[in-house]
Order: sequence, then C-alpha cells, then structure tokens
Amino acid sequence: MKKSNNYVGIDISKLTFDVAISSSDGKYKYFKFANNHEGFMMFLERLNDSESICVMEASGPYYLELATFLSEQSKDVCVINPLIIRRFSQMRMSRAKTDKKDAMLIAEYGKTEKPDLWQPEAAYILELKQMQAYLEQLNKNNHHIIWDKHLLDPNIKNQMDFLELNSSIIIPSTLKTNAAIIQWIVESKWKLEEFDKDAVVMMHEIDFLLNGEAQKITSSLVLNGKDNVHTAMATTVGLPLAMATVAYLDGELNLTGLHLPTIPAIYQPILKKLAEEGIEFYEVAVGSHS
Repeated sequence: MKKSNNYVGIDISKLTFDVAISSSDGKYKYFKFANNHEGFMMFLERLNDSESICVMEASGPYYLELATFLSEQSKDVCVINPLIIRRFSQMRMSRAKTDKKDAMLIAEYGKTEKPDLWQPEAAYILELKQMQAYLEQLNKNNHHIIWDKHLLDPNIKNQMDFLELNSSIIIPSTLKTNAAIIQWIVESKWKLEEFDKDAVVMMHEIDFLLNGEAQKITSSLVLNGKDNVHTAMATTVGLPLAMATVAYLDGELNLTGLHLPTIPAIYQPILKKLAEEGIEFYEVAVGSHS
C-alpha cells in the first residue's frame, strides 16, 4: 500500500474511459479519452503528478491494456472488483449514475480505502485472460461470432485468424460452454487430412544445485506420427494407459484405488515398456553454469 492523497478515478468501457482528477482545491476535473494507445498517451500527459495513483475497476477485458500501459510507464495502479465499488457507492447513498460520477466515486474509494497496488501478471497469463475474455464473448453471442480487434494483441489475433474465429461462422446452439465452442472449432480446423502427420515434441530444462554448484540437464522427446490415424498424440496418450491396464490384468501392478502416475511402481515399468517401443526421453547434462 502506497500513501498518496492524489487518487485518480478511471471509469473504463470498451471504446472510451472517463477520468476524475482532483485539483488543489479538492474539486475534480473530468476528462474523456479514447480507449486506445493514442488516448493512453493523452491521459499520460495529464498525469503530471508522479505521486498519482490510478484506480479503476476490473471491467471485463477492457481495463487490462490501460493498466498494463500505466504500469509500464511507472505509474501506480489499483484494480478493484466492480462489486466492491458498487457496495462503496451504496454506503455513500450515491444514486447518480454517469461516467463522470462513476470516475469520481472510484477516486473517492481510493482516497478512503487506500487499496493495494496492482501488479501486472506474466505475459502468458495476460494472453490467456484475453483469449478467455474473447471466448466468453463468443459464448455470449452464441449464434454468430463478432470479431473485436480491440480486445486482442497481434499475437492473439494471429492465433484467432488461424482458427478462423473472425469469420461469419455459425456456432451450434447446443454448445453451451467456452470449452465446447473452442473444441468444436479446433476439431474442424486441426483435422488431419489423408497424408498429414503430427509430431509430439517435448523439452524440459532442469536446473538444480549439486554440491553447491548450479547444474542443468535437458530432457527431450520427439515422436512422429505414422499417418493421420496412428498419430503421435494418440500414441503418447493412449499407449501408457493401455500398458498400465495390461500390467494390472497380468498382476504386475497390484495397487488398488485411485493413484496419480507419479508412484514409481506405476511409472517405472511403464517407462521401460515405452522405451521398448522407441518412446523415451533423452537427457543431456549441460554441466555447471552461473
């Protein structure tokens, strides 16, 4: 928690965001900016006070880009659950509902409650959240996909383009979840044709200390599918399960109940049988490193 009297309230939506900045006399000045990079830069020019703390609601996917931008510009940011702001408004008996009033209310919440600062998450987490937000949009508009470039960064957009999620595709009404929708699309888009083959490629980099020295081992596996039916994915998923079933039926595996395959009695004989089928990891010791 950082102490500051200058909390800037931001009410953000899909296309614009309203800002309430308190002046020296305690009154607020209001501004509206486009929810894009140009608008972010114009807002940044207004934040001439380095001690300002920007407070905004976690409004769907719309806050992420602005919050990340401000954080990268070394500006302090607080992201608040909208339900908390709503309860704060109710306690203040605030009935007016305008973008300006909302921005001021968010700023007042910051002054009163002094919430913890927001920290940007890892890039891959943000990408997953963006994709999840987009899938929620697909689920909401269940019968027709609406492409929204504003929500996605170029990398995500390329992935969506590859899956043809920006086309006028009709989603069956029987698909009720995001997972079902994406599975339906992927099964069609990634279907292996007659002469297609897949491959499974895995690489693990293991860092550890040995006698006080940093060591590293790489462990890799590459398996190519035989054809569009006998795939590498089917082999690596189905073969271990089949081997475990045979081992149990033959009495080699005597465990009962539900177990994770991290027990040596399970994985050691299975790994040995997989190696006999040419499926095994190759380890290389990189040696000590700094």
